[in-house]
Amino acid sequence: MKTHCDILFRINLNSDNKTTKSVKSQMRILTLSSLFFLMLSTLSPKTATSQTIKDFSTVISETNKRGNSDTDLNSLYYDNQPSIIIKASKTIRTQKELSPKVLEIDVSDFKLLNSKDNKLASIELIRITYNQNSEISKLNLSQLSTLKQLKAIVFQCDFNCTPNDIKSLIEFSTEDIPSIYYLISIPQ
Repeated sequence: MKTHCDILFRINLNSDNKTTKSVKSQMRILTLSSLFFLMLSTLSPKTATSQTIKDFSTVISETNKRGNSDTDLNSLYYDNQPSIIIKASKTIRTQKELSPKVLEIDVSDFKLLNSKDNKLASIELIRITYNQNSEISKLNLSQLSTLKQLKAIVFQCDFNCTPNDIKSLIEFSTEDIPSIYYLISIPQ
């Protein structure tokens, strides 16, 4: 089978030598740029569209039905845990004598998060508040790969959000984040 490149080279072999060299040079550039693009696309972090996003309430209720003793995620979310709360450029730390396990942050404040901060090294769960009228920019979750204790991220929505709503927020994710959940919590 003849490729497009074979045909171009054959046609140009019959023309003058300058044209042939020019076409060969252009083909090399095209080939190198194609290889470079292929290499970048395979090395870049995965996009959110390939990340599975689960309903937190369903996962917790299934865990409870099975009588699973692994209630760590449930405890991290619902029980009083040492936490760091980032709200409107202010950082509040609860139970200061203990290492924080939970980070609470609004989706609009996510850009303020510095995952290299040593205070965050023990974080196991990130609770991101997602309000329907939040000022939103794309979230790059790959920056969280430095949080080695991180088990899950829960997006707490004050509207009927869907996995697609959450996926549309996420610019990049990484394999280092084991689970992403959403939880609908509409105020009464």
